[in-house]
Amino acid sequence: MKRKYIPLISILLLSALFAGTVTADSMEQSPRPPVFLSITGIVTEVGEDYLRIEAEAGEPTNLLVSDASCYPFEQEIGVGDTVTGYYRFSPIMPLIFPPQYSAEVLVTGMPEDQSIQVDRFSADEGIGMLVSDDGMLALRIGEDTQITTSDGEAFDGELDGLDLAVIYDVSTRSIPAQTAPIAVIVLQ
Repeated sequence: MKRKYIPLISILLLSALFAGTVTADSMEQSPRPPVFLSITGIVTEVGEDYLRIEAEAGEPTNLLVSDASCYPFEQEIGVGDTVTGYYRFSPIMPLIFPPQYSAEVLVTGMPEDQSIQVDRFSADEGIGMLVSDDGMLALRIGEDTQITTSDGEAFDGELDGLDLAVIYDVSTRSIPAQTAPIAVIVLQ
């Protein structure tokens, strides 16, 4: 074998050795797809089982609503209202126009001093709190936190690994931001 190929073979062998290690580590750290996405727009039509909105990009969109849809601020939604619909992410979406999404959470009339995050929350043993899948919000559930199901019933079960709509006001400026939520709604 010629000498000029020995360094090339050594480099390839070392690359293969380290590639396996990097691949295994990167698989653990790979980001997960979001559980929920949202769309915001102005209501242009209210149907029996849908809201037609004009999304921020000016495109019409239908938000399908059902008895299971959650309205955390319990405000009647009408034409001209700004609404945000949270729906489950799915890589398989029908190609129809206008697009339509099954809204699990519909938000309108939210007080300016409050925020909402809809996501899956899981226990993080390192900080001892529930943390959203996107890693941006950690919950310190307190005695004053109201915990209900999407149909308004009290919920006293374990929240780890559940899909939640979290309403909060103040939070830290850390990552993840920490908050003692006002209300937690368990989505079904």
